[in-house]
Amino acid sequence: MTFVTAWIAVAGLAAISIPILVHLLLRRRRKSVDWGAMRLLMEAVRRHRRRARVERLLLLCIRCLILILIGLALAEPIIAGLRSLGGGSRLVVLVIDDGLVSGIRNPSGSPELDESIAAALELVDGLASGDRIAVITTAHPPRLITDGPTINMDAASRLIGDLQPSASRSDLNGALSLAEGVVQEHAGTSPTTITLLGSWRQGALLGSSRVNTLDRESPAGVPSDRPVRLFANAPTNEPATVVVVSDISMRRPVDAVRGEQPQVRTTVTLRRLGTDLVASRSLVRLDGPGLEKTLPRQVEWIPGRSEAVVEFIGRSSTTNSAIDGTSVVTAHVDSTSLPDLSNRSMLVDTSNTIKVGVIDRQVFTGNNELEKIQSAEWMERALEPGNEGSLEVERIDPASMSSRILNGLDALVLARPDLVADNEWNLIRRFIDTGGFLLVVPPNEVQAHTWLDRMGSSLDIAWNIRVEPVTLDEPVDLAVDQPGGSFLSLLDSELDQLASPVQVFRRIDVDVDQGDGRVLLRSSDEAPFLIGWEPDGDRRGTVAMLTSAPHLEWSNLPIKPLMVPLMQELIREGTSTSRGSVEILAGDRPLIPMSSARELGGPSESLITVDQDGLVSEPVRRNGHWIVRDSSGAALSTIVVNSEVNAGDPTITSSDALRDRLGVDAGWTFLETDELTDQFSRDEPNPVWSLLMLAVVLLLLVLETALNRWFTRSRVTGARTPAPSLGGIG
Repeated sequence: MTFVTAWIAVAGLAAISIPILVHLLLRRRRKSVDWGAMRLLMEAVRRHRRRARVERLLLLCIRCLILILIGLALAEPIIAGLRSLGGGSRLVVLVIDDGLVSGIRNPSGSPELDESIAAALELVDGLASGDRIAVITTAHPPRLITDGPTINMDAASRLIGDLQPSASRSDLNGALSLAEGVVQEHAGTSPTTITLLGSWRQGALLGSSRVNTLDRESPAGVPSDRPVRLFANAPTNEPATVVVVSDISMRRPVDAVRGEQPQVRTTVTLRRLGTDLVASRSLVRLDGPGLEKTLPRQVEWIPGRSEAVVEFIGRSSTTNSAIDGTSVVTAHVDSTSLPDLSNRSMLVDTSNTIKVGVIDRQVFTGNNELEKIQSAEWMERALEPGNEGSLEVERIDPASMSSRILNGLDALVLARPDLVADNEWNLIRRFIDTGGFLLVVPPNEVQAHTWLDRMGSSLDIAWNIRVEPVTLDEPVDLAVDQPGGSFLSLLDSELDQLASPVQVFRRIDVDVDQGDGRVLLRSSDEAPFLIGWEPDGDRRGTVAMLTSAPHLEWSNLPIKPLMVPLMQELIREGTSTSRGSVEILAGDRPLIPMSSARELGGPSESLITVDQDGLVSEPVRRNGHWIVRDSSGAALSTIVVNSEVNAGDPTITSSDALRDRLGVDAGWTFLETDELTDQFSRDEPNPVWSLLMLAVVLLLLVLETALNRWFTRSRVTGARTPAPSLGGIG
């Protein structure tokens, strides 16, 4: 349209020369021929010459004005397009919330994001030719989906129309930072508008701090003479309730026998998010290649109830498991209000044995004196008391430790951490980050335990600890009342009785009040005996540490009844917790610690490449289980991707709450969707001017015709009037 209009405008401007050329041609002097009555005609011409000149100039001006107005009326779009060259076009930065909570279904069954899309398309339609638009989405990580600010409104509309609710959380702060960058780089002197569109429920504001960098007069880094307006649509006031699968865990039985697929107990936790918690029912299913099919369970929700726990018992399955034995179990709830939270997956180990590596030097001479038995041997005896258990123990020399060896293990007992080099601590960190469980025991041979510093820095453990062991003047018993829980939940009923005979002679003092560890067993003097670190944001694996070595110079634990069940339960529950913790939150870019990994295959044939350093090429945005494959396509391992539960919170927020998150001093204006559309249309160039110019052209055409006829009639009448008599002259 712009190209065609430009040619029409050029043709209109060129047409102005036509009446001028006609006027000039009519004035061209002709060769004079004298004849008898010449004197009489010349007298008549002299009488009308001045009047005719005025008439011709008046008609010339009217005809030129007609052509100028026609050109301006038809050229209005090209003039609007040229505003961008002079910095006069608008820059509109549109921020659309497509995070997890935007997928909440309204009564018609469509996601709330569709309402934001419809509003965005209306705003785009209200922009004038030559205006520029940049579209940013909030789903983690935020994206600028247009190729910078663009004047191609059709392309922008297509991109907006193709948006779907994401499985990842909303990152409003990150999106506004992108918007600020666009303004700083591309606004120039153009009038600029930043507009937010979304339902703005509580889940959309998860983790958003107050945003004060954007200001009505001048965003940070933008000259103060640059006008920036900030708009947002008002939050929705439609209540909603969402039933979600918030957690899934699995445990193996303690008496599992090697070579058999034992029955496992899977616990599924459901939550109801929102404020309208009325009576209802939910159906829960458990399936996936990692578990044999089980019957669904029904949950009765009474008014006000927000959480329910359902247990399933079934056998694990090795069907379709990866080379390392990993597979997936998924829990589903029959809720369609937010599909990405109606299911949750868990990574499980479907192998019939738990492989444990004990890091210590190989010893080839037998020793039956109890006082001389080393910690590693006590651990091996406790973990593998017979040949029928489900634990398989392997001694690993610290010098031979490698990623290949660790990848084949489920748990690692570090009996000689003092022999682990710095680069080997990195191997251990990668091991626990891929679902392995680490149990650390202090070596009894060492006087100064400097390895504690390397352990803390490598595993992101915060603590206050003494590197010299403390030899107690008098033995200290374990407390009668133990905290238990976590890794020791199956022993809770007997833990106090089993712990009381255990005495501690030497230990490493750890101040847990200044760290992030949890005390699982403690002495009667409140000092920690067993500490556990569950997965957190920086550490994705599970770690436990004994503060006293399982050696008779440090403690009598090895010869007490607590030793075997304690070690067995630590390994089983720690492994289960670690495996379950290896999940990727939607929108993250995971690091795959496998040198041969080359791609991730996910739901609906999704495929993401993995570089040689193990970094995936793009964020993983879809929920479900993904298969880690090598260059030949073989399944090496499995990872699961889930959504962040709180990011789907449908609780209604007020305009004041949203304004507080955006920054009370930022000058945001909250409008309803139709008011936003009117605001954009108000700034659009008014086509009435073109119509007025065409109306004036019509009037000038009528005037030019009337004047031309009147001037012609006047000249003819004047030509018929007799010339004055010349007879008296002589």
